[in-house]
Amino acid sequence: MRIGGKSWNANFAAILSHVSAGLGCGGWKVSAELYKLLVYDQGGFFVAHRDTEKAEGMFGTLVVVLPSAHRGGELIVGHAGREVTVDLAEAESSEVGFVAFYADCEHEVRPITAGHRVCLVYNLIQVPGHASKKA
Repeated sequence: MRIGGKSWNANFAAILSHVSAGLGCGGWKVSAELYKLLVYDQGGFFVAHRDTEKAEGMFGTLVVVLPSAHRGGELIVGHAGREVTVDLAEAESSEVGFVAFYADCEHEVRPITAGHRVCLVYNLIQVPGHASKKA
């Protein structure tokens, strides 16, 4: 699968940099390996689960929600007794949304109540021995 557009590479690099820093990996080279495309239609959901490590160095998951008008589909992420609800159904259906979490976090997707939720799921992989350059 190939995703493109004049600003996709720069925008994706910014997303990856943002989530790497947010997950405490700002000093390491982190790569994002496309795992799958998910399309949820009305009533679609995903039960609570933890991701398995699918590649050497995988430590987390990045979900990029592509522009698609939908309601519902909130992502519930939990770990060590804490739970966070993330609503990626943007008010502006032309915007890209994203969220990242560690692989050992339990997460689920609540049912879609209208429209279609289209997202790309990436494995976040820490590249060993490659610290990123600080400016």
